[in-house]
Amino acid sequence: MRPIRLHNSFLRRARRVLIDSAATRIGSAILLVAALLGIAILGIASPALAATGPPAYNPTSYYATDANTSTAYSLGCDQGDADATSGLNSAVILDFFGQNSALTGTDEDFGDVFISNASIEAMAENFAEGYYVCTGSDTSTVDTLGIGTNNDGPANTQAGGQVWGNIVNAVTSWLGTNGVGQVIAYGADDIEDWGTSGNTAPGPTDNWVSGFASKGDLYFNYGGAVGCPGNVDDNAACSDSWDQYNYWYLSWGDPAAFATPEIYYNVPPGTPINAEQWGEISDYGAAYQSDGIVFTAPFSQHERDSDSLTAAQAWDDLETYSGQSDFSYNMVISASYI
Repeated sequence: MRPIRLHNSFLRRARRVLIDSAATRIGSAILLVAALLGIAILGIASPALAATGPPAYNPTSYYATDANTSTAYSLGCDQGDADATSGLNSAVILDFFGQNSALTGTDEDFGDVFISNASIEAMAENFAEGYYVCTGSDTSTVDTLGIGTNNDGPANTQAGGQVWGNIVNAVTSWLGTNGVGQVIAYGADDIEDWGTSGNTAPGPTDNWVSGFASKGDLYFNYGGAVGCPGNVDDNAACSDSWDQYNYWYLSWGDPAAFATPEIYYNVPPGTPINAEQWGEISDYGAAYQSDGIVFTAPFSQHERDSDSLTAAQAWDDLETYSGQSDFSYNMVISASYI
């Protein structure tokens, strides 16, 4: 059993405020937390909880394989129009794959397409501008935009996390300068055991998160709990050197983390389904860290893989095995690359 890590009580309270507050109370919640902490907090939005049961539509995330800012603007516009029509807030991740060793950008996994840090910022900014413009007269809905990478690569280091935090901060600064008040920039990391090298292990990933969090940002973990059991919660081993503590800490235990886990499959029979794995990880947190996970959203991929769970099924599975009655969002990844 790992020792309990104690966190700053004000940071923990801050995150609870951010989760439980409605989007219309974003400003007052942030100012209250900032007053408690004695610091300035920029670019943080609280997800508005959806009604019990899956929402009427699901915000779509994308893998980015090109630095096409026009496409990013168009997709942001589509999301802004959808949010204005539905009256629901959204959370979208633009996944740029793993950082390169020089920390100058990312190398796309499916074709080694290089996207520079400046292009990543521009893509996020154009998505945000499209969202803001196409919400039209609606000024209340908010999109939380996760700027995504993964922990599979040579830059899974503290320095890599700091660079990613700088990207998020640059986008946040651009949003403020340009008056794009309905989009909030988060980091995002597809954290899991990739089974490719020692650099993807929990230790280096902890270092990346430490570096990222040092920049004052928050992030979504939208990875999978590879090899974790679905029937025990005593810090059981997962695959390779990972265990339930690692996934709990990197998804929720660190004050910067929000859990939006992959809920892809509930087959084959006899193996733990994704929602069971995450339910046990949360139970581990409750039992041994006094802090079970409050999930922000399930993350599903039915459009990419028709054998995987639909968005509604992923929502229902995570509800069933986490014991949580609703989530802030229901996130899906598109089959299309941008």
